[in-house]
Amino acid sequence: MVDEARPWQVDVGRLRRAHAVHTVMLQVIFILLVLIAGAVAGLATATVATREVVEALDEPGASAGLLEWDQFRALRAMREYYGGGSSTYHAVVLGGLGTIFLVLALTVRRRLLPDGVSRRRLVLTLVAVAATYVFFLVVADPFEEVGRRVALDRHLLMPVSAEWTDAVETSFLMQVPLAAAVLAVAFAALTPTRIALPGLGAVAGLGFALVLLCRVPWGPLARPPEPAESVLAGQPRAVRVLVAGDVPRVARGVLPDVGLASVPPPVGAEAEAAAAKAVATWGLGDLRGATAARLHALEPLARFDPGESARRLVALYQRTRDNEILGRLAAGLRGPAPGGAADAVLDAIADLSRFHLGSAALDVCRARVARGELDLAAKTKDAARAEGVDAKVLDACSLAPPGPRGALQGTVTLDGRSAPGIALALLDQTAAAAVDAAPEGGFDLSAIAGAPTARTDDTGAWHVAGLPSGRYRVVVLLEDARLGPDRHAAGPAGWVVVEAGGTASVTPIALTTRLE
Repeated sequence: MVDEARPWQVDVGRLRRAHAVHTVMLQVIFILLVLIAGAVAGLATATVATREVVEALDEPGASAGLLEWDQFRALRAMREYYGGGSSTYHAVVLGGLGTIFLVLALTVRRRLLPDGVSRRRLVLTLVAVAATYVFFLVVADPFEEVGRRVALDRHLLMPVSAEWTDAVETSFLMQVPLAAAVLAVAFAALTPTRIALPGLGAVAGLGFALVLLCRVPWGPLARPPEPAESVLAGQPRAVRVLVAGDVPRVARGVLPDVGLASVPPPVGAEAEAAAAKAVATWGLGDLRGATAARLHALEPLARFDPGESARRLVALYQRTRDNEILGRLAAGLRGPAPGGAADAVLDAIADLSRFHLGSAALDVCRARVARGELDLAAKTKDAARAEGVDAKVLDACSLAPPGPRGALQGTVTLDGRSAPGIALALLDQTAAAAVDAAPEGGFDLSAIAGAPTARTDDTGAWHVAGLPSGRYRVVVLLEDARLGPDRHAAGPAGWVVVEAGGTASVTPIALTTRLE
């Protein structure tokens, strides 16, 4: 006879299975709560840290000039969020949420360990957690790492918006797993159960591994180290320039800093070839390649070829969308007359709807007027006015058709004979003032980025047409180290006047190889 189950009897096996499932679910919930609490706490910390980074990156005038509209909007949004009170408010909210999840995790832990934890064990756990946190802060140093990456990114060819984004991502990448890992260590020490202990141990290990991967010089999270001083060094930094005038003087013209203070930009054909090779070897994502790319683009200024420099800068900008390159391109618009440099720049920014002009609006407008493109110049003024550019600044760009142009011509002699192949530039009053005010180290060759240039022909003659009326100063490039001014011969006056529709002749410029 089979015994019938009575209503008060209990299936002990089923209860045990149900209790085991319930315990597992509680432990899984516990692990998730720990993860969420750590992640939220890390988000709050990263938000505060990122605000400091963005404030450090937000230099005055960083986005005041020529900039693509998408970059400008991204920078403006990031500046408003982290520079205002929104990020602080959200950090406080995240901190409160982290506390709530932490309390929930503690509640679940009490369900798992009804007998509680001894005071001695709790104190030892807190000491271990504090020691672990301090140890990894010292070893990983997330704040220093974010600053280092920002400093390195500034030398890479990338938009400023990308630099800021990388700083934000790095801050969150390091702070969030670090906070989650420290919390996981604490709860793993307080919860010696079968599931929670290995689960939280894995979380802690993964978090610490992610933080440390940002510090090693290899792997997907690594950044290239700063190269040694010998990467591109080896050639002299400056070129010798003769500033013609009543008392001719030899000045130094230097290429602008291309990214690394420890690597002076060399000048010369060999250096240019080495820079092109370095770009091909390292690529633009490496500090060495990015430095070489800037040098390769600016090198033509050292031989008075601003048109070629502008074309290289345009090609580099098209590859990188770096607003620093746009800033250097804008310098090619500031010359007295349109030429190879201005044409290349205007062609690159032909679609005005893509660009926020900012302080470069006046240069763009004047360059358009100089080329006779009055309709485009008017659109430039309208776009700049809509962006909030001061109307008084825009009034300096007159939409009147350009008047008749003038020309300058002259000759260069070397020890009394014709001097072919001599490069020279004509500086307007603004560029000449920059040369005159240059420190002893030399004037920035970017001053001639928009200047009309020429080379003497086989007879030593040179000619520059299409000049607006005004005063100009002649500057001669002394490419040969043996060349210098012949102080016994009369030279051109300090300023040469060009009249509308006329051609002015300059007194021959005399060079010599004789030591004086």
